[in-house]
Amino acid sequence: MKAVTEIEAKEGHVVRNLPWPIVRLGEMAEKIGSGSTPRGGESVYTDTGVPLIRSMNVHFDGFRPDGLVFIDNTEAGKLDHVTVRPTDVLLNITGASIGRVTVAPDSIAGARVNQHVCIIRPKSELLGPFLAYFFASPDQQARIGNVQVGATRQALTKSVIEKWEVPIPPVPVQRRIVAEIEKQFTRLEAGVAALKRVQAGLRRYRAAVLKAACEGGLAEGDRKRWRMERLGQLVTIRYGKMLPTKEFSEAGFPVFGANGIIGYYTRYFYETEQVLISCRGAYSGRLNLSPPKCFITNNSLVLEMPERPRIEKRFLFYVLQAADKSKLVTGSAQPQVTINNADVLDVPVPPLGEQTRIVAKVERRLSVVEELEAVVSASLQRAKRLRQSILHHAFSAAESDRT
Repeated sequence: MKAVTEIEAKEGHVVRNLPWPIVRLGEMAEKIGSGSTPRGGESVYTDTGVPLIRSMNVHFDGFRPDGLVFIDNTEAGKLDHVTVRPTDVLLNITGASIGRVTVAPDSIAGARVNQHVCIIRPKSELLGPFLAYFFASPDQQARIGNVQVGATRQALTKSVIEKWEVPIPPVPVQRRIVAEIEKQFTRLEAGVAALKRVQAGLRRYRAAVLKAACEGGLAEGDRKRWRMERLGQLVTIRYGKMLPTKEFSEAGFPVFGANGIIGYYTRYFYETEQVLISCRGAYSGRLNLSPPKCFITNNSLVLEMPERPRIEKRFLFYVLQAADKSKLVTGSAQPQVTINNADVLDVPVPPLGEQTRIVAKVERRLSVVEELEAVVSASLQRAKRLRQSILHHAFSAAESDRT
């Protein structure tokens, strides 16, 4: 689909099939406008004061206060022209979240918005929730995704929004549509909440299995034969190697970074599967098993097994998953795992035969968990598609809705 320019956006071909009058939004809104970030940025934010709404607060499922910042009355005064009222429609107009939309709740009345969020204040003939659901519908989201201003910049300008064509059924019809959408969403959200409870239960069960594995709960032999040893006494701990991304290739052997495979390379650094600890950034402390024949970057610590290991590789992998990550990860602004931290971590070491039996039990249990997690994940994805389907059908109006 070709990009929709400012001029093409006025055509409104996406909604021509609806039976209601099609009107430009500029004719149906008392206000359309975005704000700005106060001079000084984060340095002028305060702990209390007037809320400043940013794109991270605007979501399809409602307003989220997480990350909400505040400005003092002086800075707020400079943004009086974008003071939020209850039932204003808040629309993200730039960046990765372009098109996310919600209705301002009563609790946020009096807030201001920055330059990434647009206030749309409909006239009485157009209900805010109806407009928000219309913008959230799949056809309109696809149209938003193709709006282009200039050669490369994706944004919804005031001019584009004013020319956006919107179906305007009678207000009673709008109310019926909004009520039916919200009834269906309530049912859907109840199902999603149940799935998320199952998901959380599976995570707890996984953690319990791993805890039992390293504490002897799955052991068949005498727990007294277990020893505690430092990780550095069992394996050789090394950083992976630096590999500039310019050396990546389109095919070859996988390059394994902090969060999995990140590219390909024509040579490999490790021939066999390795236990890895992500050691830099947000993924610090995460455990991975690399695929065989891969290049491992310096974002990971590699736990190299000796020729005659005293600990089985997969047993070590599961034990480390249950370990206290606070003993591994240091730093809050820039979290990291160092070789020194990993070296002194205490690890339980049963006899090798016992380790093998425990690994088999863990993997039987976790295979069931993974199957159930896949089912839950697929169901959550279907719920997302169903939400879009509800919106799509809501705005594919039947002729019988014409009044």
